[in-house]
Amino acid sequence: MLTVSVRARLCRRCVRAVSRLVRDVPGVVSFEVDAARGLLLVQGDVDERELLDALGSAVCLGDGNCTGCSGRGCTRGFP
Repeated sequence: MLTVSVRARLCRRCVRAVSRLVRDVPGVVSFEVDAARGLLLVQGDVDERELLDALGSAVCLGDGNCTGCSGRGCTRGFP
């Protein structure tokens, strides 16, 4: 299992954004976004660099004060 830190307290919109990106990474068998603890748990034969590169394209990943959550867009990077 691969564990990656993400910002804690992700909103539902941000969790969906992370989920869309993670599910397309080769080797991912299953994953869980633990928004409360700020963790992404990934099972499978996944290259960590490839996973981080995929997550780097996320647009809306905030810390509970993410402006993307209000529909105005967010430019914060990940992780």
